[in-house]
Amino acid sequence: MESGGGAKATYVRYVFDGTTYIEKERKGTERIPEGIICLAGQFDYSKGVTLEPKK
Repeated sequence: MESGGGAKATYVRYVFDGTTYIEKERKGTERIPEGIICLAGQFDYSKGVTLEPKK
């Protein structure tokens, strides 16, 4: 889900084209989209992984 900057929240579907993620679909929040919700790791703000830039 994307929101912020005064914009209305929307569900957005992205696909990876081998190089980058491209937006394929955007839907309102009236209904939760069908599908499988998948989160990697434990979704907990008290733990995390430091992201380092590629060298």
